[in-house]
Amino acid sequence: MKTKINFTLEIVEQCDNVTIYSILFENEKDNEFMKFIHKYAGNLSYSHDIQRIISYIDKIKERGVLERYFRLEGKPGQNIKAIPIEISKLRLYAIRLTDNILIIGNGGHKKTRTYNEDPELSKYVEHLVQLSFILKLKIETGVIMVNHNELNGDLSFYFKA
Repeated sequence: MKTKINFTLEIVEQCDNVTIYSILFENEKDNEFMKFIHKYAGNLSYSHDIQRIISYIDKIKERGVLERYFRLEGKPGQNIKAIPIEISKLRLYAIRLTDNILIIGNGGHKKTRTYNEDPELSKYVEHLVQLSFILKLKIETGVIMVNHNELNGDLSFYFKA
């Protein structure tokens, strides 16, 4: 029998035109973005990659959640993206919902040709794929409203694991 994994979307940062959300699993202290940062920030071999990702996030906050800041991941229509677009040891996966809303998930060291070949990275992307699908349904049915750079409504979700 599959179990439910409950989570909400938590605001990581909000600016005039951009809001960045991340997944916060029930009974956990850190959201997925903070887990990613904590996992790699103290490791000197990843310091350049972390700085590059933070630089992209700063540009996004300043200029908007524009396509040019992301590498396409997943299938068309899923809105799954990765930061950075350059060659890097690390990938941070996200959903680019609109030019004003970004949902950051988790990520890791990309050691394989595709994320599908790595169980850890594949899990992070699959979480975002499921979230993207559910989010689209909630928006279409009015359970969640997109208000410029905010999501309003029921931001609670679950995955079946």
